Amino acid sequence: MTSVTLTLSDKRVLVVEDESAILMLIEDMLGNFGEPHVLPAQSLSAGMKLAGKAELDLALLDVNLAGEESYPIAARLRDRRVPFLFVTG
Repeated sequence: MTSVTLTLSDKRVLVVEDESAILMLIEDMLGNFGEPHVLPAQSLSAGMKLAGKAELDLALLDVNLAGEESYPIAARLRDRRVPFLFVTG
């Protein structure tokens, strides 16, 4: 059996989450996989701006952002070929 180790050291990770406490928890959890450069966004507009311009290696997107859905961010990331995951409670 082969073991795989995930490291996010020096990776640029966009985290789009509207709840401050959850955003901090995600940032903390990502730290368990190295020292990533986390770019936080707490709204659809902030997420869209970063998704369109920032150099990114990965993104984590909350689906519901204060009543707005993050699907437009996902589309922009897809167009830029940035891998992303939806995270939601």
